[in-house]
Amino acid sequence: MKKVLTLCSALVIPILYASDAHAEVTLYGKIETAVHIEKQRGGDTLVNMDDQGSRVGLNIVEDLTGKWKVKGYLEIGFNSDNGTYNQTTGNKPGTTLFGRRSILAVANEDYGELGMGRMGSVRSTISPYSLVMAWIDPMETAYGDIASIGNVWGNDPRSNNCVTYVTPRINGFKLGATWSFATTDDDNHPAHENNRMLSLGGNWQNKIFGVYAGFTNMWWGHDNGKSTDWVDNGKKYTRANSQAYTLGATWKATDALKLYIGGQYMKNWRNASGWNLDSIKTTVDGVAYTDADRKYGIDAWNTIIGFRYHPDAHWRFVLDYVSLFGHHKMADSQKLKASRQNINGAIEYKITKRTMAYIHSSYSIGRKQLNTPKVNTWVSHVGLQHWF
Repeated sequence: MKKVLTLCSALVIPILYASDAHAEVTLYGKIETAVHIEKQRGGDTLVNMDDQGSRVGLNIVEDLTGKWKVKGYLEIGFNSDNGTYNQTTGNKPGTTLFGRRSILAVANEDYGELGMGRMGSVRSTISPYSLVMAWIDPMETAYGDIASIGNVWGNDPRSNNCVTYVTPRINGFKLGATWSFATTDDDNHPAHENNRMLSLGGNWQNKIFGVYAGFTNMWWGHDNGKSTDWVDNGKKYTRANSQAYTLGATWKATDALKLYIGGQYMKNWRNASGWNLDSIKTTVDGVAYTDADRKYGIDAWNTIIGFRYHPDAHWRFVLDYVSLFGHHKMADSQKLKASRQNINGAIEYKITKRTMAYIHSSYSIGRKQLNTPKVNTWVSHVGLQHWF
């Protein structure tokens, strides 16, 4: 943590004191630690301390001419329980500093914003450009791998080499698109070695209703020379392109109650709900996967329904149901079926505007290929969160 703050200070101080600089630089962060209680089927009860997405970041804004601004978004993750540096998916361990986001953008209040760098897509659960999945999750993407919609459904990962454009909000509508030249590596030549992504998303909101829709296509690179030791091990074999279609809505039924509903269809998705086809070695039945068996991904229908209820300024009650029902086609055309159903609940108490205590619990049931101790589990957290 000390190294992170020292680094941020080294970045901020020269900007603040440079005689010709007029940038507004905001240092922000979240520290969140919880007692983690987990009971897997057939296993012992595990009790330990757990980080819950702690981070430190910089938002940088400088006025240019007229209504134009240049903006920067930098964010580092760390583990609050032991102070160590936290990697995010898609990085080579030990080489990525701003793994959560690293964005340079230009913005105009009439024309929107164009950002470039490492980021989440417009369809994903990841800020600052999310327009779809983050908005239809009653848990607001919190409480770890088991509760967040982004870990049960097909979610776009944080990706490198991205260009994102989002419009301003016009008559309730906001639209956007993300393109990645190479999601998990630096872009290579020839282009067929790169994992590439196109994500489209948008929403319409007023004071009561919200409607959210998005689409993603992933083109998977192929490179026989790739190692199996890191995230791009899948480049060693041919993979069918992946698609995901997401639709959801919210309804603020009263000042205290907000309802959520959503659905998703994904085809040839590589990793969802704890089922990762690029890392699995055997099926549940002990049948070994060959490279040919990994060509196709997960075809599935996913759903979510839930609510957030806040009777006063302090208390929040959250409940939702998230599911995945799908299959994976093997090389011999056999379809391996799987399902996962999660029930998630949380009681949150706002001590101040920036500090919250909470109790969370999730129960997960897996069937067929997801009938594993890791999926069939009960997880609870008792935690404290503070934003600064």
